[in-house]
Amino acid sequence: SSWGGTGAERRTWKQLTGTGDSDTGWTKVSSGALDTLAINSGKLYYMGNNSNGAFGIGSTSAQYSSFAQVGSDSDWTDVINHYGQSIALKGGAVYTAGGNGSWAWNTGTDTASGNTTTWTAIDTTKLILGTLIYPYNVDL
Repeated sequence: SSWGGTGAERRTWKQLTGTGDSDTGWTKVSSGALDTLAINSGKLYYMGNNSNGAFGIGSTSAQYSSFAQVGSDSDWTDVINHYGQSIALKGGAVYTAGGNGSWAWNTGTDTASGNTTTWTAIDTTKLILGTLIYPYNVDL
């Protein structure tokens, strides 16, 4: 479960309490098929499968029992989690974590596979007029 609980608890709405700075301080929640990332008072929290290292915690270790904080930063503003890949805004920069198949993340490497298990800033040297350069020989 990417939101905790078992059996009947998975079928009813339940308020998340005792996590983050405030029970009502949540500003963003993104839940993929197996993972959930959420922002509370600028801090990033995770729970679930962590396939491909999408939590950016340096490993692919799962966390099912409760939400845990990613690092200690408190300037996360947005996050999206989807099928083993995550992208987030922090301190005005774009960061990615998780699956990197087919150069999914423009992190400045030409690795077409593998996972990025830590949050990595998108490499702006691969941008032309704000548009990503595809790693293939394609006219844009």
